[in-house]
Amino acid sequence: MKNKSLSIILSGILWGFSYPNYPNLPVGILAWFALVPLLLLLKNTSTFKESFLLVFPVFIISSPIGYWWTSYYTWSTFFICFITQSLSLYIPFIAHYFLQKKLGWHRALILFPFQWTALDWATHFLPHNLQVHYVAYSQANMPYVIQYADFTGMWGICFWVITLNVLITFGINYRSIKHFVFSAIWIFLAVGYSVWVMEINPKSVLGTSNQKTKVSLIQTNIDSYADSDTSVVTKTLDQVVSLSDSAVKTQIPDLLILPEAAFPFSLFKNKNFLDYTRNNILNWNTNVAIGYAEFQDSTKGFKNLAVVFTPELAAFWDSLHIKEEDVKVY
Repeated sequence: MKNKSLSIILSGILWGFSYPNYPNLPVGILAWFALVPLLLLLKNTSTFKESFLLVFPVFIISSPIGYWWTSYYTWSTFFICFITQSLSLYIPFIAHYFLQKKLGWHRALILFPFQWTALDWATHFLPHNLQVHYVAYSQANMPYVIQYADFTGMWGICFWVITLNVLITFGINYRSIKHFVFSAIWIFLAVGYSVWVMEINPKSVLGTSNQKTKVSLIQTNIDSYADSDTSVVTKTLDQVVSLSDSAVKTQIPDLLILPEAAFPFSLFKNKNFLDYTRNNILNWNTNVAIGYAEFQDSTKGFKNLAVVFTPELAAFWDSLHIKEEDVKVY
């Protein structure tokens, strides 16, 4: 029982600290093996209760470590995230339990990366989930590992991380050098490709495009957690415009990137604000990536949106009778 408790605590702590709350440390490496103690424990489970009592405590431990920053909003936000995310992280293990019961521990673990990735992909369509705590985000501060995402997306990162946990688990369980060699190859493939495209041959992913694109990042100096009253909104807009004016005059960027949800209201629902935005983009005469928030309704609440607004779009909006639904919004 003591060894079980230590394994649960170890997995929980490693998984919680693997998320990029500490940007100066490569904590994403912890996600490569954080689940190994738990996966080894699951080998000897035979009932759903046994599985639940091993798995769920791991995420009860890891969630506060990973989600502590949500308390900056309110403590109620923290507890809601704590409860809901602990439950959502447990979902892949429910599927794993039934597969293990049907196929056995080894075969079920082979399928584990596939099912976890599929569930992450499926749940990202839901309106109420904390997507920054998907497995892929644990690797967010590790650019020399994740460049393969240019053709797999974030789902490939999830698959890579969970597969590495499985390979290490097999290596320990079977005392198998072969599985540790596979683990090393798995890491080498990711790191090797990243070094190739970042250091050796960047042209391989840039193609014939302009390799000297100049980007200006605009960051306001306003408390992100301040109440969005009229004065805060006005101050935000003033800073965004003044900083962008300065960037255009001094840097002549090909792209301005504004902060996430820089504008706390819909870009397209208010004609006065849309005209104000268009006029500024015409003055800057450059492409602008705009982040804004849109209130949908009382059940769905707010959502963050982003769009790249080109000078051409700003210039011909009225003459071409462009509508909101004609614009591709992320």
